Amino acid sequence: MRKIVLVYLLMIALPAVLVALGGLHLVRREVLRLHQDKQAHAAQAGTRLVARAQKELLETARRLAAEPSPSDDRLVRNTFEWTSQDGLVRPRRETATRAELDFLNRFSGFLTMRQPWLARNAPDEGWKATDHGPHGELLYWRRRGAGRVVGFELRMQEVANRLPPEKPYVADTRPVWLIGGCLVALLVLSLVGGGTGLLLFARNARRESRHKTELVTQAAHKLRTPLANIQLYAEIVKERRYETESERDEALDAVAGESRRLVEIVLDKALFGVLDQPWKESEHA
Repeated sequence: MRKIVLVYLLMIALPAVLVALGGLHLVRREVLRLHQDKQAHAAQAGTRLVARAQKELLETARRLAAEPSPSDDRLVRNTFEWTSQDGLVRPRRETATRAELDFLNRFSGFLTMRQPWLARNAPDEGWKATDHGPHGELLYWRRRGAGRVVGFELRMQEVANRLPPEKPYVADTRPVWLIGGCLVALLVLSLVGGGTGLLLFARNARRESRHKTELVTQAAHKLRTPLANIQLYAEIVKERRYETESERDEALDAVAGESRRLVEIVLDKALFGVLDQPWKESEHA
């Protein structure tokens, strides 16, 4: 019996452990996904900053492009000027400073070969962004008369200072752990409780069946004696193995007595009535 109980307990505990491990694994994956989303959001901060600058600093860029010398503003990092006759006239590599050379290296292809203002139906202004550096670079250009284009590169640190702060990305994993842990615990408790209930039910059913078997065995033993006596005295009367009428009456009285005894045994509630009653361990402890 103990081995069967241990087997049943193992059958309950093993699925519960597997469910708990599987649930915790899913919760851990969700937490990891939140961390990855947070890292990806942080990695795209420069791209979002450039997009916000193009939208929210457009009027400031137009104002600076209309000024004769926009480099005086802290927002401006480098300036350039292009004409249809001479191409890029400022800055020139021959006389450029180190900062201007770095600027030309970042935007050389854009300024010398891929000028968007030369395209058919080209707009009067535009932006050019790169992904160099921790925050990238952003270039604004605008036509200033026929055949003349001016522009400047923005300082991304100053752009970040002038724009309103971005809403922080919230990746709180505590609710995930709390809700996921509660669901896993509820599932495990339901599984263990249901399995334990089935185990107790099977145990009580086994005891009740064994108890009824014992009662039937006792009943069979009690019925054997009166049935044997009835058969014996009935054969005596049938074969007329008596010498006097009084002996015949005694045999018939014995048959009647054993019959009454048999009826009492069959109708004994303590013996057969309990067979239809549920098993109660406290009553048979």
